Order: sequence, then structure tokens, then C-alpha cells
Amino acid sequence: MPEVGYTLQASHADSGAPIVSVDMTEGEAKEIIQRLWPRAKLWSAPGGRSFGIETQAEIDVIGSVLKGHHFIFNPEKHTWNFHVYLL
Repeated sequence: MPEVGYTLQASHADSGAPIVSVDMTEGEAKEIIQRLWPRAKLWSAPGGRSFGIETQAEIDVIGSVLKGHHFIFNPEKHTWNFHVYLL
């Protein structure tokens, strides 16, 4: 089975320039996926899939799984994406 990576990434909304990336364990990622996108097909594209984080409720779920991190949701200033990809 191929190795899979999971990353949460924040970028500047205006330029798309990266701000921060948080790698996570498979267990953390699977819990987030199950809670936010339980019916999603992760391999709808050949190399993986990305999910846009569009609500404070979604960022709260992620924060509850990734304890020790504080995430600020401000869509006017930055965008958040959850990436699932082959290593």
C-alpha cells in the first residue's frame, strides 16, 4: 500500500502565499476526515485530494483533533486547506 501524507495548510487569501503547514498522523487525519467529510472519495484525483476549510465549525473540529494547536479562521485574510496526498 502506498504511503499517504496529510497536511493542513494556511495561505494568504490575496496572494496565495503559504503561511503555515501542519503535518498530522494518519490517525488524526482519519478522525478529521470521518467527522468532516465521511462520504468523500479521497482519491478522486490521481495524487490525492484537497478540501477547503470554509467555516469556523470545520476549523473547530480540526482544532479539537490536533490538540496543542490554535487555528484562527479569518477568510478575508487567509484560506485553509486540508490535503491528502501520496508520498
